[in-house]
Amino acid sequence: MQTKQRNFDWFSLVVGIVFVIAGIAAYMNPDDTLKFISICIGIGALVKGFYELWFRRGIGNLFGESSG
Repeated sequence: MQTKQRNFDWFSLVVGIVFVIAGIAAYMNPDDTLKFISICIGIGALVKGFYELWFRRGIGNLFGESSG
């Protein structure tokens, strides 16, 4: 019976180390962490909004209909 040997995943190790460091930093500076998360969510919302507007305009042009 053959057993499948798993290789070591360096990417997962690096991501895990980064998350541990980020967790420690978040624990040490919760106010800065909250500001950073708020800014990231705001930027994500703006990007998603602009994408939705662009996508709806493209669909409207494709099918000749207005989304308003």
